[in-house]
Amino acid sequence: MPVIRLEPRSSSVGATRRLSAALVLAVLAAIAIASPTVAVGPMADAMWGHWPGPTGLDTTGTMNVVKGQLVGYNAFSTNPYDARTAMGSGYAQNDAIWWMAGHANVGFMTTYNATNGSTVIWTSGSVGGANCAATHSTCLTNYTSTQMHRIRLMVFHGCYSGSAISNGDSLPKRAYTNLGVDSSIGFSQEVGFSNLTSDYWAGQMTYYGMVLNYNVHDAAWSAANDVAVMNGGSFHGYDSIVLYGGSVKIYPPAFGS
Repeated sequence: MPVIRLEPRSSSVGATRRLSAALVLAVLAAIAIASPTVAVGPMADAMWGHWPGPTGLDTTGTMNVVKGQLVGYNAFSTNPYDARTAMGSGYAQNDAIWWMAGHANVGFMTTYNATNGSTVIWTSGSVGGANCAATHSTCLTNYTSTQMHRIRLMVFHGCYSGSAISNGDSLPKRAYTNLGVDSSIGFSQEVGFSNLTSDYWAGQMTYYGMVLNYNVHDAAWSAANDVAVMNGGSFHGYDSIVLYGGSVKIYPPAFGS
C-alpha cells in the first residue's frame, strides 16, 4: 500500500498575505493623511418667495443668481418656512450673508411660502399693523447683536425696504445700528424685478464684491449704474440704495465681526 506523504504547509503563503494586508493598510493610512479636509465656508442664505397667480412676484431667479456668485460661501437659494424662521438659528443667526428678495414697503419686508402664505419682518412694533409676537412673522426688535453680529451683509431686497418710519428707524438702519450687522442694504423707491433689473443688479453687485473685491458701497452703486446701462438709462429704482457699513467687503468669504 503506497504511503501518502503530507507535506507541511508552507509558511510563505500566510506571510505574503500578511504583508499584502499590511501594505493595503499603509496605503490607506497615507491617503487619509494626504487627503485635504474639505472646508465648509460661512453660511449664506439667498431667500426667495413666489407669490401665487399668473402675475405673482417670483424672486427665485434673483436669488439663484446670488447663490451662484457666492463661491467660497456655503450658499443656499432657499424659500424659508416663514419670516420668523428666516430670522432664526437656521438662517440669520447662522449666516454670514443674509439676502431676502420679495415684496416690501416702509418699515417691513415680506416673504412667501406655500404653507404659511405671506409673512412679515417688521422693523419694530412702531410700524402700523405690526405684531412682534406673531407666530410666523416677527420684528427686528425681537433680536440682539449677540444673535446677529456674525452677519457680514444683510440685504432687504424689496421696494421701499430702506425707507424710514416716523421715528427714523428702518430695516437696514436697525440691522446695522442695533443688531451688529457689518453692512446692510435697502431701497427708498420701488425697484424692478426681472432679468435685466433685480437679477442683473444682484449679479453685478456680487460680481464686483466677490471677483473684483469692491467694498459693499462701490459694488452696489456700480451694479446700479450697470442696470441703467442695460435699460436705456433707467435705474428701475436701483439708484435709491440705502446703505450702512459701505466699507465692508464680502470677499474673502468670512463671517461678520
